[in-house]
Amino acid sequence: MPTQQATPTPRKSLTVHIKILTQPHGPTLLQRFGAMSKVYDTAGIDVLQGTIETLQHVAALNDLDIGGHGIGEPACEGEITFEQERLAEHRDNIPDGDIVVYICRSMTNANVGCANHPEDKPMAAITATSPLYTMAHEVAHVLGINGHPKKLDKTRLMNSVATAFTENDLPPILTKSEIKKIRSSPLLK
Repeated sequence: MPTQQATPTPRKSLTVHIKILTQPHGPTLLQRFGAMSKVYDTAGIDVLQGTIETLQHVAALNDLDIGGHGIGEPACEGEITFEQERLAEHRDNIPDGDIVVYICRSMTNANVGCANHPEDKPMAAITATSPLYTMAHEVAHVLGINGHPKKLDKTRLMNSVATAFTENDLPPILTKSEIKKIRSSPLLK
């Protein structure tokens, strides 16, 4: 009797565009895209590099306010700040549904990444000095993964410390439930 083979999961793709306010230090854009591709490949997702543009006349947004100024008010949660809204306006020639990652000098509360964005303008922001997997981590938030696990697990991408991995470490993983969540995102093609 012939054995039935499992139907392979169809591959999906994701286009990520880069808008630079400050040139990245440490990992290069090529290294960041490579790291992100390794993680997302395990989910059957091809990461496509879109346009790369250096933004001019946006110095006021280079130290990005992502909230979190009050006691007990975490940054990058809840309301989108005025500066995040202004940054999201810089999407010239970006197709609807594509994600833009903005690279800035710094963020409030010494954060290295944030994925809060206006609903119709999918974006994340990372700092120029952010660790290698920060872009992959923030884009996963844009794709629908909210929060971080309560238990510390340094092998996972979606962990509050996962972005500290370096190019010498094994790539962090996405769990089955995280893969299911991001594969259901309408931003994937």
